Amino acid sequence: GLQDNGGHAYSSGQWKNYYGADGMDTAIDPSDPNKYYGFIQNGQGLYISSSGGNSLSAQVNSPGGISGNWVTPLRVNAAGTVFGGYNDLYRLNGNSWVKQNTNPIGTGNLELISIDPSDDNIMYIANGIRLYKSTDLGVTFTNIYTSATNITSIEVHSSDSNIVYLTSQGANGLALKSTDGGLSFTDFSEGLPNIGKNIIIHQGRNSDNPLYLGTTLGVYYRDDSMVSWQPFDANLPNVSITDLEINLEDNKLIAATYGRGIWQTDLPV
Repeated sequence: GLQDNGGHAYSSGQWKNYYGADGMDTAIDPSDPNKYYGFIQNGQGLYISSSGGNSLSAQVNSPGGISGNWVTPLRVNAAGTVFGGYNDLYRLNGNSWVKQNTNPIGTGNLELISIDPSDDNIMYIANGIRLYKSTDLGVTFTNIYTSATNITSIEVHSSDSNIVYLTSQGANGLALKSTDGGLSFTDFSEGLPNIGKNIIIHQGRNSDNPLYLGTTLGVYYRDDSMVSWQPFDANLPNVSITDLEINLEDNKLIAATYGRGIWQTDLPV
């Protein structure tokens, strides 16, 4: 998603612009590598391509015309179910949104959605400083943790549902780890400078449990063999890393920067 320049899909070795406006959060169907989803600003429209971005297949307006956050969260679970975060959690049903949760999830718009990669029933929502958890596919949520500052990312371990990672906002924000399914967290920010922490992700299929953390000034790395974070940003421009993704099939770490394009590197194996 590119501000002012729409949404782009990368397929067959090239980028393809398949919708306009402000490109925001995006997703790919795990069972169909040619099916791409992309939001515009405030989640006002969801754009779908079933041809790897070569053409636009469908557009879905926001539920009831409501507005989500400027970057409205969008997630797809392992079964291919699409979720959007507005003032409530919504599930895509055909070409319309259906409200999923039956109890309130804080006040205001939802800021983050995270789905346990090994159990679709387990979902996390961040709304400011509060972390909410569902164990029934997002139907009911419970506030399980409150952070000192706003939560900026949520990541569930790729194969252990008890391990959850968070980052929190601000130069003094933290990297946090839970081993009890998000009920309590410990600080493991050793080695991180006093800069913004934007996103943390976990690399699966590796017994050392590699972690990558995108900050307002580069990427940091840590695994179970280390006692502190270390820079992992050779050749990256000195700009904010706004998103990170891991592609285990191609053995790549992909980083989105604020204004300096998209970068990738081989994963340690």
